[in-house]
Amino acid sequence: MDERVRCSPMLGHRAAKSWRPGRRDIVMMCVALAATGAAAGGMLPASKSERTQEMQKVYTIYWKRPEEHTADLRPLDGDFDQIYPTGFKFNPNSTDVAAVGNMLMQPDRTFVERMWTYQGLPVDMTHAPTKVQYTGRLEEMADVMRASSWFVVSERFRSVVERLEPGKHQFQSVELVDRSGNHLAHYFWLVPCARVDGMDREHTTHEFYKERNWKHVPGAKYVVSLKQTAGHHLWIDPRMPSYTLPFISGELKAAIEQAGLEGIGFHEKEVV
Repeated sequence: MDERVRCSPMLGHRAAKSWRPGRRDIVMMCVALAATGAAAGGMLPASKSERTQEMQKVYTIYWKRPEEHTADLRPLDGDFDQIYPTGFKFNPNSTDVAAVGNMLMQPDRTFVERMWTYQGLPVDMTHAPTKVQYTGRLEEMADVMRASSWFVVSERFRSVVERLEPGKHQFQSVELVDRSGNHLAHYFWLVPCARVDGMDREHTTHEFYKERNWKHVPGAKYVVSLKQTAGHHLWIDPRMPSYTLPFISGELKAAIEQAGLEGIGFHEKEVV
């Protein structure tokens, strides 16, 4: 990948330095300590072969909420229309993604768009919201949540990812407040900064439209290539433009579970 599309380590760590724990953070840290002990007692596969098998899996993640949930998140400031990938020359006169110059074809025939949706690229966070209103019970506050289609993650989640891929992804500090504007916790906007063409051409049965991107076909299947995704733990597939859930490795899933993170669901993907 061209050097210009990689995340700068400073983009993530500059925001992390300003983090201070709130009361919810302290509670979550205590839970983490207890969970770590539980993980050491047998949450991970017992045998070497089982661990190896788990490492050769791929998942997508999502905010797993209780069936009768009350939690929701609403940004209170910022402007998502002004958030888009850095290092590209878009149309300076329009934020409309359909405008000329706002969809740029890359050498691999994927597109980079002037949009805030996940594209596996670092973005300009100048206009990212700094406050998000959390409505719901405190006990529903999870380590992974979503607001405006972006993931909002805890310090615990950030730490797990940073251990496996230090400085690779963007984590921008954001404050969670209640309906009255009172501080609840410090979280982070997550922007995955790995752009991986991960689907196996032979085994995936959806249409590979114009040799450019995958076009959904009812009843077809996606199959992830372990060879193409090797060495990655958190990524976005640029050939699936309508699919905004990040992919994660089996190793990252195991680390998440070992740390006792809460509110994270996993969809296992077929691999080859």
